[in-house]
Amino acid sequence: NFNGGAPAGHPNEQDIYAEVWHALTHNLRGFGYFCHQFVPSFIEDACLKLPLFSSAIAHINTKVTALARALNSPTILQTDPNSIQVVSQTSGVSLDVLTKMNATGYYFLTVNRNQNTAGSATFKLPAHLAANATVATVLFEARTVAIEQGTFQDKYNSYDPHTYFISAVEQ
Repeated sequence: NFNGGAPAGHPNEQDIYAEVWHALTHNLRGFGYFCHQFVPSFIEDACLKLPLFSSAIAHINTKVTALARALNSPTILQTDPNSIQVVSQTSGVSLDVLTKMNATGYYFLTVNRNQNTAGSATFKLPAHLAANATVATVLFEARTVAIEQGTFQDKYNSYDPHTYFISAVEQ
């Protein structure tokens, strides 16, 4: 439930993206969009008819499709020593996380579930991955974060999702 998104109280693409990533971090196996608009007039399929929604949903669906192989791979529970661990979060960050692993590497989906707050988080790699990994690619953001001594840090804004990929083979 988002209050005050843009325009006219509608959620924006970042809001929808965060909601989908929040669901994915809880190992969701499928999802759909509730498309109804009730005010100022009823539009049953608003997410298809309103360009703001249809383009946002198409963009988000492209990201999910790109991750399909990883999302369908085994989940590594946060209690597993092979999982990437959140070792610290500033007061403005409260993360939901999901670690997936396949033959290409580790995928780490995260989302800050706090509204109107920003901060940072530090992540620790499992020992076998920390030995060789030097960089995490932040998928869909055209950037990387450095891994030093088996840890990396990143910043989060309100409802901010990040998806990290760490190759199983050092480049």
